Amino acid sequence: MKAIVYTKYGPPGVLQVNEMEKPIPKENEIFKRLYCYIFLV
Repeated sequence: MKAIVYTKYGPPGVLQVNEMEKPIPKENEIFKRLYCYIFLV
């Protein structure tokens, strides 16, 4: 899955899109998919 990550503090330019392993929930956890959209007018 793709995730936006940051490795250091800074402006939006420090954000990176990385391919990450999909997390596997443990017995007492759930996996919630989150979608976020921002529209600037």
